[in-house]
Amino acid sequence: MKGSLTVELEPEEAFYGLCSPLPATPCKSPNSKKMCTNKNESETFNAFEQRISKNSADINLLKEKMEGLGFKVNETKDNVQRVKKCREELQERINDNERYNRKWNLRLMNLPERENENVRKDILELMAQVAPEDQSNLGFLIDTVHGVGRPRDDKKPRPVIIQFNLLSFRNKIWKVSRTADIMKQRSLRLTEDLTRSEKDCRNKLWPLVEKARKEGKKTRWQGPVVFIEGVRFAA
Repeated sequence: MKGSLTVELEPEEAFYGLCSPLPATPCKSPNSKKMCTNKNESETFNAFEQRISKNSADINLLKEKMEGLGFKVNETKDNVQRVKKCREELQERINDNERYNRKWNLRLMNLPERENENVRKDILELMAQVAPEDQSNLGFLIDTVHGVGRPRDDKKPRPVIIQFNLLSFRNKIWKVSRTADIMKQRSLRLTEDLTRSEKDCRNKLWPLVEKARKEGKKTRWQGPVVFIEGVRFAA
C-alpha cells in the first residue's frame, strides 16, 4: 500500500518475540538413591539366603550327629543291660557257691565265752554228749571250729561255726541236738549257717511260714525258699 511502513523482522527475533516456544521440559534424572537401595536389598537378600543355606547344612550335620549319638546311647543302654545281667548272674553263682559251702556248717548259739578257752575242745566235749555213739570219730567228723567276728563289748557270747567233714553227720547232729538233754540244760541251740541273702529271704517269708505252721501245715526250708505242703515259695 502506498505510503505504508514495512518492518521486516529477523527470523530469530520473530521466533523469540512473537512466537516464543514453551520452554523445553528436561528429562528426569534417574533416582540414583533408589537404585542404591535396591542394590543393598539384593545384597542383603543374597547374604540371607547364604546364611539360611549354611544354617540348613549345620542343622543337617547336627541331625546326623544326634542320630549317631542316639545310636551310641542305645548301644550303651544295651551294654549296660548286658553288664547288669552278667553281674546278677555272677552274684547268683557266688551266692550258690557260698550256700553250698555252708551246707557243711552249723552255728552253735549261746555258748559262754571264757578267757584262754579252747573252743574246739569244748565243742568236741559237747558233741560227745549229743552223739555219744560217735565219740571216737569226732576228731575226724568235725573239721574247724571258730567264733564269728570279734568278742562283743557287752560280753554276750558270739555264735560258733562248726564245720563238719561229712554232710550226713552234720545233718544227724542238727537233728538229734533238738532233743538232746545237754542242749536244753545249757540253753544251747544249733542253727543253719545261712548267707545274708538267705537270711533276708527267710525274714520276708517268715510271716507266711508262721501262719502255715499255726494252721498245722508242713513247712520245709531249702536255702532261701520254703516249701509249704509241697508248694514252693520264694521271696
